[in-house]
Amino acid sequence: TFPVDVRVTYRIDPENAPRVVAKIGDDDLILDKVVTPRVRAIFRNNAEKVKALDYVQNRTIQEAQSLKMLTENLAGYGITMLQVSIGEVGNEETLGTLLKTLTDREIALQEQTTFEEQQRAAEKEKALKRTVQEAEEEKRLATAAYGVKVADEDRKKVIIAAEAEAEQIRLVADAKAQAYKMISEVVGPQNAALLEIMKLVATDNIQITPDVMVSGGGSTTEALMGTMLKGMLDKQAETKGKK
Repeated sequence: TFPVDVRVTYRIDPENAPRVVAKIGDDDLILDKVVTPRVRAIFRNNAEKVKALDYVQNRTIQEAQSLKMLTENLAGYGITMLQVSIGEVGNEETLGTLLKTLTDREIALQEQTTFEEQQRAAEKEKALKRTVQEAEEEKRLATAAYGVKVADEDRKKVIIAAEAEAEQIRLVADAKAQAYKMISEVVGPQNAALLEIMKLVATDNIQITPDVMVSGGGSTTEALMGTMLKGMLDKQAETKGKK
């Protein structure tokens, strides 16, 4: 057993007062003979079903249940119950171990809650780090892919430029060859060659006085061509000497 401090509030309606006084007596007798014994009986019976910790942890529920039972029990006496209040439950001697158990349980629950919150925070932090790493990896892959694309485009540009330059050289060569062919058809191959030599003389400042003597019926054109060939060979030799 354990002591329970209980306070009750009740009233006697005016219309019931004569009957209550006639049946029980004055206010002191009502409290001593009717109310107090009923309160003790109800809480004693509840103590067989309810643990001391229930009075501590579920005080409001016990108050409501006790108020309901007292209201039903005292209604026949013309007494109206208004409130039941449970004060201190037990003492250090009777509830010391139970209160310590309750305190330890609350501490354990708080520690468990704290641990679970820390776990959730750790999981969130881990998920955040994983998200950041994935974002960085995606960024790195995107940068690498872009670099490959740029390099491929640059390579294509170089190829296109080289092909364009080669095509230009080919077109110029074809045009010159076609022009030379047309000139040859009009003025003859030797005169066409002479014209080309004169162009080279004008553009490269080449000596035109023949250094090569022609014998055996050679023509002047052949002499000029020989001189041109000699000049070109001398120029190549001079260039190699400078290197």
